[in-house]
Amino acid sequence: MRALKRKWLLTALIAAGLAALPATALADTTIGMTGGNGFCAHFGPSGQGGVWADTSYVVPSGGGTITSFSFLSDSTNTGQQLDFLVLRPVSSGNYTVVGKSGLVTLGGTGLETFPAQIPVQSGDILGFWTPNGQNVNNCGVSGNDEVITSGSVDDSTGGAIPLAPFFQGDLNEAATLVTSAATDLASLSKTVQGVGTGGSLANKVNQAQSQLASGDTAGACSTLSAFINQVKAQSGKGISPAEATQLISDAKEIEAKLGCRG
Repeated sequence: MRALKRKWLLTALIAAGLAALPATALADTTIGMTGGNGFCAHFGPSGQGGVWADTSYVVPSGGGTITSFSFLSDSTNTGQQLDFLVLRPVSSGNYTVVGKSGLVTLGGTGLETFPAQIPVQSGDILGFWTPNGQNVNNCGVSGNDEVITSGSVDDSTGGAIPLAPFFQGDLNEAATLVTSAATDLASLSKTVQGVGTGGSLANKVNQAQSQLASGDTAGACSTLSAFINQVKAQSGKGISPAEATQLISDAKEIEAKLGCRG
């Protein structure tokens, strides 16, 4: 059986317990999901670890910064260790580690979240490294996405890691992605196309983008304030109240990231 020839084996993956974490318009975004009772077993030499990754856990357009990783554990995970990774495709089947959480020890206490500070770009994927031939419980669940794995490797940043398709499923891993104000302005620019009377709202967002790009943060803050006031004025007229509420929330999220003063 081909799976048994590999140094890594993912078995008994079922969909029970899979839980996606919600995300809002321009607030922090969650990549991946947590849950499942699959088992990752390592049969390689002691002292060597290996990488698991999920090709469906992809950083969206615009990138940002990953500020935390999560894993849903139970008592069988107590003492097990993981190093959460961000991997970047460099060629067909090859990835490089561009950031990691550092080795963490699971407490077996349920949803566990670990801090990180990893700049990421569109197309990066999530994964984790398990050290020293260690088995990991609650590794993931079955599904339609592709889990890929390496042989026995370390988790050093910079080196190319060959990853190959191994199992159709989802890893028990989620990451919080914080986007930049520039990325959020670009998203808002697309949202307001054709919204409201004329093109005034879109023009204001475009102006804020230009100001931010030129380093004029104060100007961008002032333009966003004017944008919010204009949305309020058009609420219930050219813009539905619900749409206005969301646009105002999005603009205030960007103001917060820019450090605008109210």
